[in-house]
Amino acid sequence: MLTLLLIRACDEPSVAASRIAKTLAASGLTITELWHARSDLSAALAHALFALTGASARHVPDLDGGPQSTLLTALATPRPGPVALCADEPLLSELVAWLALGVPHMAHHSMLAPGAVVWLEGDPTPAGMALRAHLTPAMLAMP
Repeated sequence: MLTLLLIRACDEPSVAASRIAKTLAASGLTITELWHARSDLSAALAHALFALTGASARHVPDLDGGPQSTLLTALATPRPGPVALCADEPLLSELVAWLALGVPHMAHHSMLAPGAVVWLEGDPTPAGMALRAHLTPAMLAMP
């Protein structure tokens, strides 16, 4: 079973990273890997989270376009802990639709606000994951 965190890139990556790291620590999650898209904001958020969590951060080309089966194959490799994907919309909404509902390319608009986190658990296959939480930036900013 995989714990997968989908994190939308935002304009204030250090602020978002601090809020996300605090929330994850309170929930007992320790990110082991941070994968990010090529965009500057995605990379900045991943590297800010790296500084706070110590998780390894790396660019994954499959996050630069729409959801691809190669991304699911990479995620299916056993991992020692939670993996976080820092990317942009509409990719993240499409991943939620594909992983939770089994419908790729279903999201026609962005459902995640900048800095939001979607927490999925299960098998990284179409319709194989369940939504555990959708944390909005406002929720992450709560004391």
